[in-house]
Amino acid sequence: RQVPWCWPIGIGNASLFRQLESLGERAVAAHALPDAGLWELRGKARVHTFSSIMCWAACDRLAKIAERLGLAQRRDYWHSQAERIHRVVCERAWNGKLNSFVATLDGNSMDASLLLLNEVGFLQADDPRFAGTVAAVVASAMTPGTATWRHLASTVLPGYVADTLLLVSAFVALGILDLMPVQLMIIVLLRDTVILGGHR
Repeated sequence: RQVPWCWPIGIGNASLFRQLESLGERAVAAHALPDAGLWELRGKARVHTFSSIMCWAACDRLAKIAERLGLAQRRDYWHSQAERIHRVVCERAWNGKLNSFVATLDGNSMDASLLLLNEVGFLQADDPRFAGTVAAVVASAMTPGTATWRHLASTVLPGYVADTLLLVSAFVALGILDLMPVQLMIIVLLRDTVILGGHR
């Protein structure tokens, strides 16, 4: 079928799956390599947690696609790759002292992208590590004189409305809806200084 305002939607098949597998292999190779991260930070490259999680997501989705296509061996292969990356992230990006996942593997800083851990399926909403991470991001962001939500280790990036919306989404997942109005009020307060989705 076709939706007027987007590309035609087709049904995937084994041929398309094989093409996607080549991208999955690139994700496997890159999951623990340093990069500039989601926010394209300049300077020293690090292994960013969110980048690693996106590599996990590629393998996880390939496993699910293989399941739908009845390709048991490929399902098992991609599931094992996803589990391996998941284990690496949990071992190296979880900071027990902070009770939170952190922005980079073996690091100790916060990043608003960590609010997406449940959204992408990496953690269940009832996983205490997700609640701990959300609490740590909030604690790090709510510092005097700053509304920075993109990458809390940097002082050069302005506040982003979209990142506040990430927090609202995390609150919904955690079932703490009574705190949502406070975050929506932040958006109102920032309306004169922040362009939705862009820099000040």
